[in-house]
Amino acid sequence: MAGPLSVEDLYAGTDDDVKTVVQSMFTKQLKASTSVAGTFFQGEDTAAIAPVNGDFVDHLATSLAAAAVSQSSLYGFAATINAGAATARYQSLLSPAVDSSGGLADVTVAGQQLYAWAFPDHCRTPDHAFGDYVADTTSDWGGQLAAHVTTDQFVTSEMFKLMGSQPLWLDWLNVVFYKLHVLNPDQVASVLQTWVAAYPDRGIDVTWQNQNFVPSGAFDGETFMNEVTAAISVKLMDWQGGFPVQQHFVYGSAVQGFVSGPATQRGLATGAAPSNTETDDMSTPFGCFVPGTSVHLRDGTTVAIEQVCAADEILGHEGEVGVHSDEHVVVPLPDGGTVHGFNDLDPFVSAGHLLMTTEGWKAISPATALEENADRPVGQLRVGDRLLRLRSTDPVAYDEVVIERITSAALPAGSQLHGLHLHGARSYHADGFCVGMNYPVLTERRLVEGFASLSDAERRLVGRHLAAIEPFLERAVGRWVTAPLQRSLSSTHDG
Repeated sequence: MAGPLSVEDLYAGTDDDVKTVVQSMFTKQLKASTSVAGTFFQGEDTAAIAPVNGDFVDHLATSLAAAAVSQSSLYGFAATINAGAATARYQSLLSPAVDSSGGLADVTVAGQQLYAWAFPDHCRTPDHAFGDYVADTTSDWGGQLAAHVTTDQFVTSEMFKLMGSQPLWLDWLNVVFYKLHVLNPDQVASVLQTWVAAYPDRGIDVTWQNQNFVPSGAFDGETFMNEVTAAISVKLMDWQGGFPVQQHFVYGSAVQGFVSGPATQRGLATGAAPSNTETDDMSTPFGCFVPGTSVHLRDGTTVAIEQVCAADEILGHEGEVGVHSDEHVVVPLPDGGTVHGFNDLDPFVSAGHLLMTTEGWKAISPATALEENADRPVGQLRVGDRLLRLRSTDPVAYDEVVIERITSAALPAGSQLHGLHLHGARSYHADGFCVGMNYPVLTERRLVEGFASLSDAERRLVGRHLAAIEPFLERAVGRWVTAPLQRSLSSTHDG
């Protein structure tokens, strides 16, 4: 049960939580501002109090978001923003220096408004909030507080100890001044006079009305990096048609609108366009095969690829043996896709799958194949290339099938393709053709190269969140993954 209202309790309430709430609410105001809300902060809680200067808040939010865009490694968006201008702008807006007319800077005014709003509820002790004393009009709590802090015992003992033990002792005294200002402003001058008389050389003064409660160090060009990355990564279909079936995608179209709109209006854009369009040829899903494609087992018999079971021994290139895991590789095609065949054979393989030729691994779409086979050299499969196709399994021998033409067929929406996940050999035979096991291989080199493509800000973002997600990564992938991840971030940062 809360104790009774008392001057000791009134004095004891700090503004630590008030300052935290001020920064949190100011962040909400930034996120709710017109120029950024719909692009980067959809679904955010509405700020409980409107900003005193909406244009200032919107200008700052635009500058912070633009600075984050300038540090992105995605789809050429960094080139669309003048990074130096964006940084200089938000730093200027966050500066607590007085404005040109000699008044308080906009950021100071904004913080002062929020401080006054938050103080009654968030300056509190375990028993009471400051607002309880404001609401109690039966007692002159301002007068009682002034009497409490001007007693000989308080001035000679409590204030002396405060000055010796608290580096920010003047800020604490100004919390008292603020309480007096709200409860009984007539008491401020007499308390100040008493304190200055006792400590004439300590520079005691009423400064709370000039304090900046939105410190510049609380916000920088990486503040909204996470939200900017998410917004740029949004992928929208722009057009589809033709054959092979193609889809045209645009990444970060809302961010592009932000750049051409608010960022340009604020003088932060360069005029450059992002490289955020991509044509996705639906003939190139990750490498797999149509149902019914035959796979050779170790004993020379065949089974449909979708019927391969865990622990089945699979015949690989030149007699190698792979053991099928308990994982079934299935690629759903909700919008359909395209598969390919050779010469007179019915189309059966996606363009991203590795096929063994007399010159090594090749694929109809090497770029797609490399997404899953970063550690293998992959060439462009063309008419005239020679594919290896089983002639016998005991001993393993091959015919060379010259590609005279590559055919295509569209798959209906809802189709599936199938692949194999093997331990041991990373190859098998599909309809007799020697093919690679298309499955992502995570290597430390791949991690280092991948992280090297990120901006410094993005790597710092990953680093800040890595500790939180490491337990989940270890459970999902294996305990081995943590050390390579940490080394990869360190290598790219140091390099």
